[in-house]
Amino acid sequence: MESVFTGILSTSIAAGFMVLAIVLVRIFFRKMPKNFRCLLWTLVGVRLLFPFSIESAFGVVPRVEIEQGSALSGQFYPGMLSEDMQPGQMENFGTKEQTQTENLNGDKEIRAEKFMEGDKKVLLLKAGALCWILGVFFWLGYFFLTWCRIRDQLKTAVPEENMGTKIYRSERIVTPFLFGIIHPRIYIPMHIDGENLPYIIRHECAHKKRKDYLIKPAAFMLLCIHWFNPCVWLAYKLMCRDIELACDELVIRKFTVQEKKAYSTALLSCSISQRKIVACQAFFGESGIKERVKNVFSYKKPAFLAVVLSVLVCLLVSLCFMTTRKEGAKSGTGLSMFQANGEAKISDSQPKGADMEENQETEGQANGADATGGFHESGSKNSVQEDRTNAGLQERTEFVKQWVRAFCNRDGEKIYDMYSEEYKQNATESEMMPTAENEYSFGWSSPWPVDGNLASIVELTEDHAEILYYAWVSDPHVSVWRQSLSYHMEDDKWLIDQVDTEMMEYICVLEEYEKAYPEGQINDTPMDYMKNGMGETLNNNALLSSTTIYQPLFKPDTAAVYLLNLLQNEGKVEVKADVDENGGKAKVTVEFKEDGNRVEVLMVQPYGENGIWVPQTYEG
Repeated sequence: MESVFTGILSTSIAAGFMVLAIVLVRIFFRKMPKNFRCLLWTLVGVRLLFPFSIESAFGVVPRVEIEQGSALSGQFYPGMLSEDMQPGQMENFGTKEQTQTENLNGDKEIRAEKFMEGDKKVLLLKAGALCWILGVFFWLGYFFLTWCRIRDQLKTAVPEENMGTKIYRSERIVTPFLFGIIHPRIYIPMHIDGENLPYIIRHECAHKKRKDYLIKPAAFMLLCIHWFNPCVWLAYKLMCRDIELACDELVIRKFTVQEKKAYSTALLSCSISQRKIVACQAFFGESGIKERVKNVFSYKKPAFLAVVLSVLVCLLVSLCFMTTRKEGAKSGTGLSMFQANGEAKISDSQPKGADMEENQETEGQANGADATGGFHESGSKNSVQEDRTNAGLQERTEFVKQWVRAFCNRDGEKIYDMYSEEYKQNATESEMMPTAENEYSFGWSSPWPVDGNLASIVELTEDHAEILYYAWVSDPHVSVWRQSLSYHMEDDKWLIDQVDTEMMEYICVLEEYEKAYPEGQINDTPMDYMKNGMGETLNNNALLSSTTIYQPLFKPDTAAVYLLNLLQNEGKVEVKADVDENGGKAKVTVEFKEDGNRVEVLMVQPYGENGIWVPQTYEG
């Protein structure tokens, strides 16, 4: 329900801009034919009905995106973990030095506070969604009760023929109106007769011709959904007035001055004080009589230029407010509520590949000294070679770090600039990769691995890199992305040849498991819920939640499936738990049926015997 509410809220906010624009149009273009006003209100209804919009160069409204993550879904908190994590050396995460441990503890407290703040916002979202759905039911109930009450009042209406039109007369109504959906009927009070009756019948026939008996209930249905938005209430009220004005213009367009006076007299004789919200029918004498009478006497057949100008205004409003503004990823992706602040960073330490190549060169230097006896000469040659190797490695490392920063920060322009010309042609095939055609936008905004500090370069060669990213939502729940990067040097510039990103979810084979968790390591990695600051928050959420979403976390086997992002299918992934007799620990065996392999994980219960289970590295 929360996701539906956020979608409705986003759509309602975007439509609110359009409503305000039409209000300005009504003020500055008073002579616009009222049919065009009704057309504009119809476009507002279309905008409220569809929860998406098209980006265009004419759009003036920013893309309204209300997330459900950290505050409303899918947002992350940057700057969370160790500032000096060795890419590719997960064992150093948070444990390298005492200073890092202190920083991690401090970050964990800050992170916990941020998650608690996010929890409050999530609770606020749930409360808002509940209030919204209750309001929807209330106004729908009001609509149907009003409809049934009017229908009961009209059961005694007597049919008669007048001016070739079948009408129904009733003593239980005070003003004429058109009522019905499939077979609308004109209802007129018994006391109305004489010279006013023909004008009233013409007006109601105009409503019938314009299908207003369908438009007004449909508009009220939208009002029931967007009842919380004052702009929508304003739009409904003004639309009802403009419908009556449009019908008046349709009736009087060939009237003489004397006929206009008689029509105005009919309006005044049927005028009522309309204080309640009318959802089912359009009263002939509805509120706004003064404006309608003025419009009747001032009405002139619109000139061709006025019609053309009205068409242009409608087109301009449609282009500007039915579409959203194009925005590059660098300047942000739109109007996002409760968005996390901060910029992603990445460690300046060397990747694992650097240590390997440096060790090989050192060994080669030592061997050369032993074989030739000329240590200084051989050492000099190897030193030059080592410097060249290290320089190339540093360039590749820095290039990959730049990529990680740009990717985590969603800097589409920077990413596109790092593409090779060939890959720029193929990038459109991936909705995750930005292109010049889509103004460097991404296919989606969340979940997204915002914090580059968590990125781990697990493999680095001359033309290839493997990167692990970590992302989480407000449960909190960590997911792993594995990215394969191919690149080459061209004109002293490194360029991307291929990017393949795999979200390591629904893991069902050993190969996928090892990609997500190299060497099966959980401890001291971003997946370690006991050290990443999320375990306590997740436990509190699970204990306080009234839903069944968190129930799997209270059993070691199902908790392992959920937190390690395994496929929940016993036919493909079988998970068995052997709980320690002393409690608090369990050895969980995960058997992948497709390839016949298995892994073992230690599940612990650090938050008491009634708390959740979280994964750790099994070192048995």
